[in-house]
Amino acid sequence: MTAGNAKETTKETIIRKVKMFLVTAALVFACQLAFGARTAHAAETPMGEQVIEYASQFIGNPYRWGGSSLTNGTDCSGFVMSVYANFGISLPHYSQSMISQGTPVASLAEARPGDILVYSGHTGLYLGGGQMLSALGRSYGICVSSATYKPIKAIRRVI
Repeated sequence: MTAGNAKETTKETIIRKVKMFLVTAALVFACQLAFGARTAHAAETPMGEQVIEYASQFIGNPYRWGGSSLTNGTDCSGFVMSVYANFGISLPHYSQSMISQGTPVASLAEARPGDILVYSGHTGLYLGGGQMLSALGRSYGICVSSATYKPIKAIRRVI
């Protein structure tokens, strides 16, 4: 690899990261519009929406396997565990253990914001509108994605 190719690769990496930042900023803005601009008091806002409002502030933060820091790096189960810990709810730090938490929700059509979505090897929080908030992986960090990006094994309600 020549020095010119290395610079071009670095340039492409910077462009990709800037694009990712802009998309993340747009998603944060959308979540703030949807959940953060409410005039109702917290007591009047459904708990699931409070969970999503809290969790949305971490969009764009890094993914770290085995981590549970919402600011310095977390994996998917650490993300769900740490978000709910803020509301006094204790959950395991293992995605497949989420399948036995709370009560079952029959389908995505019945899911509410804040419900836990469990996949094979992954977990996240349902935002509503067919979207999920999770620590998706190193390339994405904490982000919004389609709730149906792969088959859902279980939906659980803990609030």
